[in-house]
Amino acid sequence: MLCFAFTEPETGSDPKQLKTTAEPKNGRYVINGAKRFITHATMGEACVTFAREPSGDISMFIVPLKNKGVSFGQVEDKMGLRGTMLSDIYYDNVEIPEDNLLGSHGGKFDELKDAMLLARSAYPPNAWESWKHVLRIRKVCARSRTT
Repeated sequence: MLCFAFTEPETGSDPKQLKTTAEPKNGRYVINGAKRFITHATMGEACVTFAREPSGDISMFIVPLKNKGVSFGQVEDKMGLRGTMLSDIYYDNVEIPEDNLLGSHGGKFDELKDAMLLARSAYPPNAWESWKHVLRIRKVCARSRTT
């Protein structure tokens, strides 16, 4: 299972403020930073992670989650969508092979914006269906009430 790591503790989902870094070093990358509210972080085998290279460009990397230096925050206790688990991911000098760069160097800002737009477009229909379910339950309760 792969997870998708973009949101960060200090910057939220603003791609221009991305703080996680990927430093090239001897044919590898060293990843440092933190990701916030990552779905299935503790269950995934690897994570598509957005990080800023020394040039300032944003690139995407596959980071195996069993690598040395990867750790997780506590699993969040949510009110809804309890079938998914949210947790933070912390990268502390996590080394990955150069081949784990997805695509070319940099230029992932637009791809990131497109991915966020797609992900956010799923929320309104989900909320609407949840609201309709609540209304159905309230109708049943109201009709079964006796005075």
